[in-house]
Amino acid sequence: MKSATTKWMMTAAMAALTMVGVANAESLSEHKADVPFGFRVGNESMPPGKYAIGWKARDIFTFRHVETGRMVAFLGALRRDASAKGGAVAFRCAGEACVLEAVKPVGSSIQYGRIFPKAPAGALPTAVIRVALR
Repeated sequence: MKSATTKWMMTAAMAALTMVGVANAESLSEHKADVPFGFRVGNESMPPGKYAIGWKARDIFTFRHVETGRMVAFLGALRRDASAKGGAVAFRCAGEACVLEAVKPVGSSIQYGRIFPKAPAGALPTAVIRVALR
């Protein structure tokens, strides 16, 4: 029991250090987006507004709310080919609740996203909303 707790605490500490390193790392590129609605990234709620989106590593992105400075990280574990020229951020929305789904950096041919579980029967229909990056 003690060994499992120690192992879990070490894993959590390493994950926290990794995210601090990601937040402080220089961006491969940074883009801007105007998101006119609130959304969630993992367990974090983000307000509508202007965002600076940093591409930190191959599949790690940061979203910084320009007015408040609040920042969250997004791990785009699922990679898909994306032939569209411009960059975009995609949100999956059900009613007024939106969740960050994917990021396609400007100049990249790959979209980095998340895997979403199949919606349960009776759930609100979902729509994907794309916001252009500049």
